[in-house]
Order: sequence, then C-alpha cells, then structure tokens
Amino acid sequence: MKFFRFNGGLAAILLVIALAFRLQATGTGLSTSDVWLIFGSAVTVFYWATIGRVFTPARTAILGLAAGAGLIAVALQGVEIASGFTPGPSAAVVALTVLSFLTSAAMLGGACTAMILGHWYLVIPSMEVKHLQRAVGYHIVTLALRISVVAVVLLQA
Repeated sequence: MKFFRFNGGLAAILLVIALAFRLQATGTGLSTSDVWLIFGSAVTVFYWATIGRVFTPARTAILGLAAGAGLIAVALQGVEIASGFTPGPSAAVVALTVLSFLTSAAMLGGACTAMILGHWYLVIPSMEVKHLQRAVGYHIVTLALRISVVAVVLLQA
C-alpha cells in the first residue's frame, strides 16, 4: 500500500506543478485541455489523499477516472498545439502530434513507475520480481511506440 501512496503522491505533485506552470502561461483564459488537466489533477490528488484510508473498494474506478481525464487532456493539448503551428493542419499532422504527446506521457509514466518500483525492491528485497518485470516490459513497449512515432514524423518531414 505504501508503494501506491508514494506513486500516487508523486503523480499528484507533478500534476499540480504542471498545472501551476500551465495556468501561469495561459493567463486568464482556460482551454478545454486545461479544464481536463484541472479535473484529472483533482482526481489524482483525491486518490492520493484517500488511498489505503477510505474508498479502497473504489480505487480502480478513481484511478480509471484520473487516467481517462489525463488521456483526454493530453490528446486535446496535442490538437491545440498542432493547430497553433499552421492554420488548418492536416489530419495526419494532428494525429501525429496527438500520438507524440500520448507516447511521451506513457513512456514517462512507465519510466517513473519502473524506477520507483526498482528502488522499492532495494528496500524490500523479498518482493516478487514479476511486478518489476511487468513494469519494465511496459516501458519497453512504450519506448518502441515512441520510436515508431518519431520515425514516422521524421519520414513525413
């Protein structure tokens, strides 16, 4: 349970910091992706504050809600960024930008989780190694997806 509290706390801290920088950069106007980022951050902070204390049966639903809001926020931000580079970007440019954002976020999440779990094994060496192997496998998959998206972008350029 401590691992999940630590991981949830790290995610909450990173999201609140990202939210502060994002809101400072945008000024007073909020975009749709900002609203989803605020919602996802609030759900993640709620998860961290309650994990292992209350709402334990609803843990999966809370995490799913936070992950869904995060996916929507990242995808919408990709659309906003792609639209800002050129007026009326092609569907391929928008799709590649969104895929780039999503694969970057997935790779960062996988790397953070694998790193934290790997260090957790240093503290509790009796833990089963299959959990770390699964996290590393996820990271390898996200790395391959990221490389694929970057290769497609380079071929399009």
